[in-house]
Amino acid sequence: MKKIAYLGSKPQGLALLKALHTPNDQWRVIHPEDSKDVRSCLDAFQEYASAQMLDLLVAATPSATDAMLADFAPDIVFVCGWYWLLKPVVLSRVPMGFWGAHNSLLPKYRGASPLVWAMIRGEVTVGSTVFRFTPKMDDGPVLHQVCTEVHRNDHVADVLERIQERLVAELPAKWRALLKDEAVLTEQAEREATYCGQRVPDDGRIDWTGTAAEIRNFIRAQSRPYPGAFTFVDEARVTLWDADEDSRIWYGTVGQVLARTPNHVLIQCGGNTALQVIRAELDGLPVEPRKAFPTIGLRVI
Repeated sequence: MKKIAYLGSKPQGLALLKALHTPNDQWRVIHPEDSKDVRSCLDAFQEYASAQMLDLLVAATPSATDAMLADFAPDIVFVCGWYWLLKPVVLSRVPMGFWGAHNSLLPKYRGASPLVWAMIRGEVTVGSTVFRFTPKMDDGPVLHQVCTEVHRNDHVADVLERIQERLVAELPAKWRALLKDEAVLTEQAEREATYCGQRVPDDGRIDWTGTAAEIRNFIRAQSRPYPGAFTFVDEARVTLWDADEDSRIWYGTVGQVLARTPNHVLIQCGGNTALQVIRAELDGLPVEPRKAFPTIGLRVI
């Protein structure tokens, strides 16, 4: 019997907990206090833990997490949907190591928000990597990878769902092999590594000098469950949830409203391209795009 700690949150974290949990081992689940995150599913974690008679604790700080781990003294730890960096000294205390899912095809897109960055950049193949944590950034040996294609009309939630489905289907066998010390690990190719910086709320603001294709990727990558890509009409914040490229060549001032129809609003982008805005919110409330962009010739910023 192994002592297994699980650090997790959010839907993917819950799905993997359910996939990996077995009653013949001793588990402790630690969930971050994330009540301010709209993606929180702490209630669902607690419901599952109660039904399975699992030990579940809520950590408000990194130091609280460290204490909960030290008290439990696990043999191995799995991490999915965690908020805080784990200190090297904490990593060193667990004999079989910390393992976790990172939503990129490592060594590409190490760091923060990897799937968002990949979709912004127009990647057509993305995925998730389960690997062992080290004191460095996402560079440990790989237990398993899953991948999926990004289709033209996919938004980030569609891609996340397919990644989760593949992890749930494929990871349990690899995890069981790891617990038995029978897993085959793969070292990352360091020369192929790329890195992602942390994203902050202002990073969702649209730069209309990009092409319509680039801006469309930007919108899809940050759609729900994320806060969304946005622009301003005068002082009103407009969030864009769906858009498409216009097939025609347009010459105009970047950010200018070119046309308004019952179905969309057309906005000038860089490279003589234009974007059709299909779904939008004005100051947090859903509206028809033509109400969010009320006049032709209006400049958005």
